Amino acid sequence: MAEELNKQEQIELSIEDFSRLVKEYQSSLNRLAQSILLNQHDAEDAVCTAIYKAYISRNTIRKISSFKSWILKIVSNEAYTILRNKKKVVYTDAVIEPTKDIHESETPYDVWGAVQKLDEKYRAPIVLYYL
Repeated sequence: MAEELNKQEQIELSIEDFSRLVKEYQSSLNRLAQSILLNQHDAEDAVCTAIYKAYISRNTIRKISSFKSWILKIVSNEAYTILRNKKKVVYTDAVIEPTKDIHESETPYDVWGAVQKLDEKYRAPIVLYYL
């Protein structure tokens, strides 16, 4: 799909083309947001907001071949914004216990679990590399 549209240098991305490209990269967008936020609900919010922002500015992209990196950057920025905003919240009455992550398994040597335990600055490049 992206190769077909890349023949045009300056493009006007139609709504249908934008939808097809977003569907093509949906799993990558979700994995990136999930790896940054470590919370499925926040990751879904980040992806939805990023898709909205990308849709609004869809005609600013110059090449379709850079669509994936462009939208991944928007998702990344949105996820970090949510992360910054969550750090500002102070809970005073109750202790919040972490919920079990969907990617956790029963074995202690689970690769995804190990990646999730890394510091954010190490986790993000690994997830981006294996997308």
